[in-house]
Amino acid sequence: MAKTTRYYAVPDPTTGAMTFWYHTAKGDRRPWPTRPQARYGPVLWSKLKREPGPHDHLVPDWLSRKASDAFVRKASDAFVRNWHEAVRKPWLATVNGAIDQDPDAAMARFAASATRCCICGRELTDPESKVNGIGPECIGGVPDRIVRAVRDQLHRILAEEAPETRQDAVQRAKRAKRKPAGASQEGAKARGENATIQCMDAVLGDWTRDVRKWWVAEMAPTTQSPVAVLLSWIEPRKGLSRSTVIHPETRYFLVTTADGDVIYDSRDDVPIDMDGYHATRQRFANRSAFRITHH
Repeated sequence: MAKTTRYYAVPDPTTGAMTFWYHTAKGDRRPWPTRPQARYGPVLWSKLKREPGPHDHLVPDWLSRKASDAFVRKASDAFVRNWHEAVRKPWLATVNGAIDQDPDAAMARFAASATRCCICGRELTDPESKVNGIGPECIGGVPDRIVRAVRDQLHRILAEEAPETRQDAVQRAKRAKRKPAGASQEGAKARGENATIQCMDAVLGDWTRDVRKWWVAEMAPTTQSPVAVLLSWIEPRKGLSRSTVIHPETRYFLVTTADGDVIYDSRDDVPIDMDGYHATRQRFANRSAFRITHH
C-alpha cells in the first residue's frame, strides 16, 4: 500500500455520523480504517438478514436471483450502473466536496476524533502532538501554514464540539444493531396509525405501503444536510419497523394519506428541488418499474 499523506474526518451527509478517510501519495482517497475495512455511505445489497438502515439499498427481487438469461444479466448490470450514478456517486461527491472545501478542518477533525496524527495516522501520545494534531516525526515535513491551520482548527473543534471518537462510533453501531433503525418513537414530530405511505422516487420508481403505525423524527443537522427527517413505519402483521431518511439531496419524497386525505408530506419539512426531481425522473422514465422486496 502506498504511503499515506493525509487523514480526514467529515460527517456523513445523510446520518451525521463521523466518517474517516485517508489520502495516499498516489492521490487515492479511501475509507479508514483498513483493518477491518471501513464502509461508509450507500450500499447495494442483494440480500440483507438484518433490519435495513438509512444507507442500505436492496436490488429488485428478480435481479437478485442468479440467472443464465442474458436479458436479466444486462438488466442487472444496468440497474447497478444507474444506482451508482444516482445514489453512490452523489454521496461520495458530497463527502469529497466537504473535504476539499476545508481540508485543514477535516484533518483537525480527524485528529480530534481519533486522537491520531492527521499526516501518518499513528496514535498521538505526546501532549504537544495532541495539541497540534500532528506527530513529532511528521511535523517537520509539513509546511508551517498547514501546521498553524490544523492547530487553530483543532483548538476550535475541541472548544466548540464534542467530536465522535472511533470508540463512540463502534458503540453506536453496536446499539443500532441491537435496536432496529427507526424503532424509537420518542420525540416524534408527527405520527399516526392505519395509513398509506406513498414514495415518489425519481430513480428507483414509486412504491406504496399500507402501515399500521408511522412516525416522523427530525435528524441532527449536518453541514451538508442542515435539514433531514427520518420517517419510520410498521406494516400490518409485522413487529419490526422500517425507515427511510429524507434530506434535500434525495430524489424522492413521501406522502402519508388516510381515508384519501393527506396527513403528512415530507416536502413540508424537507424542501426538494422539484425541477431537479422532474429532470431525474425524465432521465429514468424509460426504465421498467420494479417491485421493492425485503429479505
